[in-house]
Amino acid sequence: MPVKDYLEPEIDISKVDALLETWSQEATDLPALLDAVMDIYGYLPLQAAKRIVQVRGVDLSDLFGIATMSPKFKPAPAVKGIRRDDQPERGLAPDRRNVWGNINHVRQPNA
Repeated sequence: MPVKDYLEPEIDISKVDALLETWSQEATDLPALLDAVMDIYGYLPLQAAKRIVQVRGVDLSDLFGIATMSPKFKPAPAVKGIRRDDQPERGLAPDRRNVWGNINHVRQPNA
């Protein structure tokens, strides 16, 4: 799931604004609102989630926690030509990190 707006395709945020104007502000209606947004776009865009956070005052992590419970939830499609830079750098594989990182080493007799 991208964590930066430019890693996702551009969307028309006015559709989310139209939903937010007519939707109930009750907390129990939030899952249905998220399902409606996912019906419009096919996934939950980060820009749409941020707009819902601004209007509803719910935490972004709580919003995605609710959204991931929905069977309609899908990650954002990849944008061609953009390299993801929001992932942590990965270290060497265990078999390349010297003897202490090698999970296949033989145990020494006095170990």
